[in-house]
Amino acid sequence: MQRQHARSLKHPFLALLIAGMLALVGAPAQGADIPAATPLEQAPEDPDKPRAGKTPAATDAQPAEAGAKPSQAKDPAREVVVTATRTEREVFDVPSSVSVVTKQEMEREPQSTIAQHLQDIPGVEVSDGGMGGGAKRIKIRGEAPSRVLVLIDGMKISEQKSMDGSMIMIDPLNVERIEVIKGPASVLYGSEAIGGVINIITKKGGTKPVQGGFAFTMDGSDDSLTPYGTLYGSYKGFSYRIAGDYTDAGDKRGGSGTIADTSYLQTNASAYLDYSWGSGKIGGGYDRFWSNINIPGAESDGVDVELDLPRWQRDRFYAFTEVEQISDVLQKVRLTGYMQETKKDFWNDITVNQRVTMGPTRYMLLDVWQHPYTKNDQKSYGGNLQTDWTFDENHYVILGVDYLYDDLDASDSRQGRTSTQMFVMGMPLPPSITTSEALYNYDAHQQTMAVFAQDEWTFHPDWTATIGLRQTWIQSALDNTDDPTLSESATDDSHLVGSLGLVYSGLRDWRFRAQYAQGYRFPLLNQMYIGTTHGSSGRTYPNPDLKPETSQNFEVGARYDGIVTADLALYYNWAEDYITNRKLPAPNPNSDSRFENVNEAHTYGAELTLSWTYDPWGLTPYAAGAYMHRTFDYGDAGIGKTSDTGNPAWTGRVGLKWERELTPVLTMYTDVYGRFACRAKEDLSDGSTENHPGWGTANFTVGARLGEEQNYFVDLNVNNIFDHRYTPASSSLEDPGTYAVLRVGMEF
Repeated sequence: MQRQHARSLKHPFLALLIAGMLALVGAPAQGADIPAATPLEQAPEDPDKPRAGKTPAATDAQPAEAGAKPSQAKDPAREVVVTATRTEREVFDVPSSVSVVTKQEMEREPQSTIAQHLQDIPGVEVSDGGMGGGAKRIKIRGEAPSRVLVLIDGMKISEQKSMDGSMIMIDPLNVERIEVIKGPASVLYGSEAIGGVINIITKKGGTKPVQGGFAFTMDGSDDSLTPYGTLYGSYKGFSYRIAGDYTDAGDKRGGSGTIADTSYLQTNASAYLDYSWGSGKIGGGYDRFWSNINIPGAESDGVDVELDLPRWQRDRFYAFTEVEQISDVLQKVRLTGYMQETKKDFWNDITVNQRVTMGPTRYMLLDVWQHPYTKNDQKSYGGNLQTDWTFDENHYVILGVDYLYDDLDASDSRQGRTSTQMFVMGMPLPPSITTSEALYNYDAHQQTMAVFAQDEWTFHPDWTATIGLRQTWIQSALDNTDDPTLSESATDDSHLVGSLGLVYSGLRDWRFRAQYAQGYRFPLLNQMYIGTTHGSSGRTYPNPDLKPETSQNFEVGARYDGIVTADLALYYNWAEDYITNRKLPAPNPNSDSRFENVNEAHTYGAELTLSWTYDPWGLTPYAAGAYMHRTFDYGDAGIGKTSDTGNPAWTGRVGLKWERELTPVLTMYTDVYGRFACRAKEDLSDGSTENHPGWGTANFTVGARLGEEQNYFVDLNVNNIFDHRYTPASSSLEDPGTYAVLRVGMEF
């Protein structure tokens, strides 16, 4: 089918025209009396004005020399980020809501997964998806993980057949920092960024020809052990790093006991090489993730469901080149290309043993066994070209092109056996037994091309406007299938989104900001053409007529970096045409459903981070928290409008950090903190209500750096000290009782 508003990928010049016009928007007229802003590289440091141009930090993570003595954490307002504007800016000066998790924070609070390092960012929740171990996903401001874009070094982790978004598949020890945008970022990053973006920036080279390190992480919540090793360095313009780890985890220990079928195996491996000269750099790399995850089943009313994910594997090759200071106008060009292959095997066994009463003298024994088994192989080919321009001294303009081609080959094996036997007056009749076996194949693709433009316009010494547009063209099709219930079809779509941000810097130590941003998310191949048989006893059918999800986000905020460091955000988000699965009417089986656009959501809230450092004692008290109210409107889909959406209204973390160099060979640090979430209720589609009690935990970390170069380390993170039993509202499995994560290692 072709939508009336569809456009072909053959006409990208339309969006290039938009980009060119945007580059000229706001250019000062002849004789306009606007003070010129000198590029940062040529200007003296001025911490009280917005950054106009490139900051001193490099785009890639800066290598730290092994053995360097640790110091107090850097001022969080002055962390340099690249995700929020696709340029290097301090958090203090960007118009959107951004949080950063630094390498030091990850080192000093050892965790087994990246998701656990993100769980206390205001507005962020961790979802386990009903699985233990590393299969965790992230929700931002109530938006499901499928609406949160995950990037590794700016490259998208694409999942066309995932029911709930991308897992974060990388070891924390190989990560330099994590940048999180909260709220729509579709202008710069496209589909899936309707809820936010997580950009994981990995470690690169070093400062010496040969450096390295190894560590062992032991997690008491599942008795896991993760050895990690890395070798890296830099020599005559070349930088390199190789790293790997292996995790063997047992069943998760919930607060009430061990949760069966939650063990997992996981490996990560990566290699990186680049060469730098003058103002340029060229490089590339390879990384691989593999896991085998057991999934706990469920049993209710004679229905037993067992699930398993024996393989989830991702292999990625990538290359890039970057040249800076090409001319007075063209500041930088960066070209990135990558190929990624994701393989996933998933099966579940469904057994039904029920007695069905059919009258006062008749009943039937029903015995059903079903075994769906899915194999997915998705190849993704992506590329990005970004150019940075200074057409005049008051404008820093980005023009770029994104391209992604997802090719999905999926097979669905369905085996089944059904036995029924009638009893009349207690006397059995001959049983009826039927068996079935089928194998269906699906070949589908989705091609996305987009052009984007952003102008950072300093139109007054105290005001900076950030204006952005993105035009996206998508072609999506089911190319071939032998499933008799489906037919080949195709859909084109075209969509324009925009954003406008303002930052005011007229008061010393303050930044005031406001932003309006639109979001856009195109349906997945799974939702439009293939469907799924996993996770329930029925089938969820695809819907080729699905509309894209869209959103509008309004946000204001203030940042202060003086006696204390504070960041406050207030936001309102309106999203519509949400995609969910809706039960089919009779005569379809009661458990069958179909993907539909059935609801919209209205969300408003506030987020606050606050910290203060007393240097003489090395103490830093801090607090981070969020309030959120969310309303779903399901229309005619059953329950209508509700504010009981399963999201806790209040979440947060408060704590006290301490750090001191006790001797030239010993530095110690600790963090005593509490985490909490209030209760939540969720109105389900069948009319029932699920209650999620509130919870709070007390926790602490303690660690030390040892040796003349302080290159030996030991870190301990003790969680849930008082052994509280609770299940977060966004998770299906109970969180552990008291447990500890211990990490020991060295660098050389």
